[in-house]
Amino acid sequence: MRKTTAIGVALVACIAVYLLAWPVPIDPVSWQAPEDAGFTGAFSENDLLRAARGIDLGQHAGPEDVAVGPDGHLYATSEDGAILRISPRGGAVDVIAKTDGRPLGIEIAKDGSLLVANAHVGVQRVGLDGAVSNILTAVNGQPLVYADDLAIADDGTIYLT
Repeated sequence: MRKTTAIGVALVACIAVYLLAWPVPIDPVSWQAPEDAGFTGAFSENDLLRAARGIDLGQHAGPEDVAVGPDGHLYATSEDGAILRISPRGGAVDVIAKTDGRPLGIEIAKDGSLLVANAHVGVQRVGLDGAVSNILTAVNGQPLVYADDLAIADDGTIYLT
């Protein structure tokens, strides 16, 4: 037991001497941090949202996304599956479609229709007349579940998360 302990102590001592004596290519210097300039430039305080006001959606809750349509109205998704049209003046809220799922992301297509990422269905197209059609429900034979958000490229390609 003594021999094992002595070997262990000698090994630890050798490693310590090695680490302490080995030359290191680092020459540390002290650094003085500059004085904090506070919030400046892009981080300066502003009050651009001070005049923002909430929009009462009535019985609808949980809007995940909103888009501005070609007609100037706001289009929003809701927890109950509805697609809402919100008037830019006065904030009147109308249901234009029911998606039979949980719409999350919403974007405006070039033709003025709405593309919706629906967590339970996939990607849907909603016409401003309220017609809903499924445009992508599976990928490689697997159901598309929990479609969350989408973006439309200039060439019409739809990117989806």
